Amino acid sequence: MTQNFTPYKTPAFTPAEQSPVRGDYLDSLSFRRLLPELQALPQLNALLARFRMPLVRCTLRMIDGTLAQPSLSQTGGMHCDDSPCEVLRVNVCITGSSDFGLQYQGHAPTFLKPGEHRVINTDVPHRVWIGKRSALQRIHLVLGLAPWLDYDTAHDVWRPNAHWGRTHPFDLVRTGLAWS
Repeated sequence: MTQNFTPYKTPAFTPAEQSPVRGDYLDSLSFRRLLPELQALPQLNALLARFRMPLVRCTLRMIDGTLAQPSLSQTGGMHCDDSPCEVLRVNVCITGSSDFGLQYQGHAPTFLKPGEHRVINTDVPHRVWIGKRSALQRIHLVLGLAPWLDYDTAHDVWRPNAHWGRTHPFDLVRTGLAWS
């Protein structure tokens, strides 16, 4: 079930002293441990334990519907994020409505209901689409997984896993290898 694709080439890494994002939110591999405060959230821990690849990001993203401005009709807010080969993104809808959606450039928005999730193709321009102001607080749990790396806690290092450059991250999802 593996798709044909060009194997991922390791990017040239900037030395740490020259990288302005080292240890920053944009440095996904700097996140190696869950915050101790999460231990008090057994349902969240149960969800996170289901992933078969290292978790490098777990954030709640909220849009206050009473302050939200409708999306511009063209491409306002469109952006790309980390390649799915580096960070595979899963959005889980906590609260949602038809006033808030996910939109890929050139496509109509799609909508999630509370409890639904979607793997996001972060390689293509996308955005949160806002239809109108709303009394709703739109909340999504945004999870980032490292599909091609394993983390060695004893040595504090990342190592390529068996899928590195061989199995596309979307195929890991399709074949049930991303989570149980």
